[in-house]
Amino acid sequence: MFWNLTILKQYLVVTLKWYCGIEELKDFKVLYNTSLVQHFREALLKPLFQLNSIDDYQKLDYCLVFNLLRNFCTLHVKPPGKGWDYEPAGDDVSLGADIERIRLFWNKYCDEKKNDMHSCDMILKRMKNRFGDISGNDEGVNSDEWKMRKEKITSVEFKPDCQVEDSIVLTKGIKDVVERLEKENLVIVKGVIGSGKSTCLDYIDKYYKRKQWEVKRKDEVITRADFYVSENQKILLCCDNLFGAYNRGHFAGTLDIIESLENHDKKGDGELKVVLAIHDHVFDELEECQNAKILRNKSVIVDLNKMAAAENLLIFKEQRNRGHCARDQQCWFCKVDFEHLQTALSVNMRLIGDPLLTLIYCNHHDIFTKKEDTRHIMKTLCSLFIDMLTKTPDLFHVLVYVMCVKTHDLNSDVPSWAAVLRGLSSEMVQQNIRHLDSFLDCHVGGRTIRMKHDLFNIALFKVCSGYPDYLTFLMSHCHFEMIEEMLRPTSATRSEFCVLLNEESFKLLVSRLKADKLSVRMNDHPLMSNLKLEKKVTKLLPSKSFRKK
Repeated sequence: MFWNLTILKQYLVVTLKWYCGIEELKDFKVLYNTSLVQHFREALLKPLFQLNSIDDYQKLDYCLVFNLLRNFCTLHVKPPGKGWDYEPAGDDVSLGADIERIRLFWNKYCDEKKNDMHSCDMILKRMKNRFGDISGNDEGVNSDEWKMRKEKITSVEFKPDCQVEDSIVLTKGIKDVVERLEKENLVIVKGVIGSGKSTCLDYIDKYYKRKQWEVKRKDEVITRADFYVSENQKILLCCDNLFGAYNRGHFAGTLDIIESLENHDKKGDGELKVVLAIHDHVFDELEECQNAKILRNKSVIVDLNKMAAAENLLIFKEQRNRGHCARDQQCWFCKVDFEHLQTALSVNMRLIGDPLLTLIYCNHHDIFTKKEDTRHIMKTLCSLFIDMLTKTPDLFHVLVYVMCVKTHDLNSDVPSWAAVLRGLSSEMVQQNIRHLDSFLDCHVGGRTIRMKHDLFNIALFKVCSGYPDYLTFLMSHCHFEMIEEMLRPTSATRSEFCVLLNEESFKLLVSRLKADKLSVRMNDHPLMSNLKLEKKVTKLLPSKSFRKK
């Protein structure tokens, strides 16, 4: 009986080899790390954590192997009809049922209880039919195994450290926001650019819609009117990129926004919850120059910068499924394992978040291969755009145009002013966007295009600002919010996310302010610290309309 049971236990290892590759097993141990550590001794886990080849499966403890089959191989090893941990029905001859029987038979043997030899033989026969006869090869019985202590095989249901819901990875940060909203009416979500703040807002949006709340979405600015809620209304107010999507902006309206936040109690008789997302560098600048109590209230702030390994793994897998590899399944990047990804992420200087960095990897594989490219990601992206300008200017011009207008409807004509970009037309946009899917996203049924991430816009703006002709084009046609947020005086502290505008270029800005009557928007802008520009802008304003600091 012992020998048959030992062969059956060895079939557990064979089944694991058959249905779970090394890379899959490595991913599973990251995703279920907490459960593994909770239920198994360090000595049992060591061979799993040091797994390098298929031969190493033989070193795994049988109890661990059974639970890996139960929890990880769910596509091929289905639970018995009665579920795990129960004696399977006599007519249930599925693989999952036989694996459960092997566990139960072995445990009876450990208790020195009698087993049904006929049933044991039938299981052995079915396993041979599935995987072949292993009794005569190296995967058969270890002759010294009878000397070993008889330990039962326990059955455990593992819980993943992180899950995906509605195509969104539920990070601890997102869960913290949900929990905080149960106690607070206002929550501020902060983090570096690309840390997942917008994704967090998208999840909170869906979460509250399922609870039958009305959701209002805002971008960059909120006013007191946004806090009004009529009787019987339940409103969730979400504002992304508060004070600026690129850098701090809305200088003329900053005090109004802060006053709205400081007095955020709802007006009206309904219910109101507010979630605001803000970049770290915008948050830090506001703390330095504005006395905003709400920004110092740690009880309402959730930081998204810290990412667990399981969270990074799931985000990476979701992004890779939608990135370049989705179109080229033979791509070498399909085989990149999580250990190599973690090595690449380890040199991230925290200028941007890991989720954004892995998004870039999934669409621009070359960046993944060089540590310096990750370490200096803004310089890397700028170099990429400069190379595009040199080799494929038509593609470069499509991106410059999309950056300037934020979104482009493929059913609409390109404005006539875009023709300055080497005759850019609607037809040229249509023809070239298929070569730009690593930079552009399609929305609204695939008819509206915009940049995948604001970081691409920042890098592209920085590149264009280095060429007089392109800087002139930006000053004339780029949406003003970006100009306001990107430009800083040469006296400012140098930042990866801004462009320092020299005095020779002031006339370009003044021309735009004059043409679109935007001078009031420059009130309190850092550029106004330059007396020459202040004088030029003041002349454009009606008397007493300009308020100095």
